[in-house]
Parts: sequence; C-alpha cells; structure tokens
Amino acid sequence: MPYQHRSHEERLNLIKEQQRSGLTQKAFCLSHDISLSSLQLWKRTLKNQTTVSPEHTSSPWLEIPVLPESKPRLPAPSQEWDVEVALPGGITLRIRNA
Repeated sequence: MPYQHRSHEERLNLIKEQQRSGLTQKAFCLSHDISLSSLQLWKRTLKNQTTVSPEHTSSPWLEIPVLPESKPRLPAPSQEWDVEVALPGGITLRIRNA
C-alpha cells in the first residue's frame, strides 16, 4: 500500500476509531488501508507524548516557586547576588532578590 501522510489529528482520530470499532488492529488496518506498523507507531508515539507532563511540553520555561517568608533565607553567596548556581558547561545562573 502506498504511503499516505496523515496529520496528527487524522492519526488520533483513526486510533480512537479503531478502539471504538471492536476490531483487532490488524482487521481495522486492512479495512482502512493502513499498515499495521503505522498504527502501532502512532499509538506508541501518542502514549509517549501523553506521559510527558503538559507543563514541560507547552513552554521552554520552568517556573521557580518563591519560598514563603516564614522559611529561613539561605545566606547570599556574594554581596551582589541572592542566589548563584553553577551549571555544567561553565554557565552560572545568578538571581537577585528584587
């Protein structure tokens, strides 16, 4: 069967349709002219995408919560910065309390 590119939405709809149909994956694929390996790949890809936390997929930014005032503050590592974190690759993250 010739390859037919399907959008993410089309693949998702076919997966849902197969699950509702009561047919085996093989029978469903034969009746819809889809290769069994393609359907299985789409299902694996969908499963892997849903196991990743949504907040990690929607934005490249990570929210760092502010500690409540009742907790003791860590001593500042220098006069200029409230927090200084040395990261791999020679990157240093410095945070000043505004």
